[in-house]
Amino acid sequence: FYRLVGCTRSHLPEGQSNSFEVEMFTGSWGILFTLEGIDDLRNDDEVKVGLYASADPIQLSPTRIPLAYATYAMDQDPRFRATTTGRIENGVLTTEPVDVRFRYVVNSMRLERPLKDARLQVTLSEEGALDGYLGGYTLIEELYDYKYGYRKGKGGDGQLAPLALRLNTANGSGLVLGHTCAGVYQAMHQLADGHPDPETGACTTLSMQYQVKAIPAFVVDVASTSKNQELKEKLRYDDGQ
Repeated sequence: FYRLVGCTRSHLPEGQSNSFEVEMFTGSWGILFTLEGIDDLRNDDEVKVGLYASADPIQLSPTRIPLAYATYAMDQDPRFRATTTGRIENGVLTTEPVDVRFRYVVNSMRLERPLKDARLQVTLSEEGALDGYLGGYTLIEELYDYKYGYRKGKGGDGQLAPLALRLNTANGSGLVLGHTCAGVYQAMHQLADGHPDPETGACTTLSMQYQVKAIPAFVVDVASTSKNQELKEKLRYDDGQ
């Protein structure tokens, strides 16, 4: 993936694409990890690991620092929930491959970030924090959709976003971030390095990884509702609906 984007100004050290936390801190999306069955934080042969999209916004302090030990609900959509196993060696947790999918928001459009055969490798602290990487492979077509073309971008109602919004976002991001959609689409196929097509032998995925820094939290498996739900119901009643 970095061979694809490394020469664009967006992915230089000071580039705009290196600040996922900005969107996460606005409440657009978040990721939850759960660890079960740990007997020893330094060495453990088998640990159950869960990877989930968060159904709640990240809780922040007045200075916009994520708060430890906040409570978050797992996304109830099974597509955004995955479990696997791992082992801890000298304080480093490494998981077995599993397909995962997380939510993502660009220009008010709801998108998805998938990873095939994803593996988590993180250092565990005594306080329960994680620091390391989540790596895997993304299908070329899906990577193009959420990062460049926004072809499957949806609105808050779950319906496909207006074509003008998707097109203008794609053209605008190319102008601001320094790429062309046609150029990156061609480069993706040239650089693909995983999951060969059984008939053609051409690779269909691109390897990529995310730097992960997670803090302790309480994770619950319940449906989470918006704080505005009561107001929404009241408005419906007042409108006679």
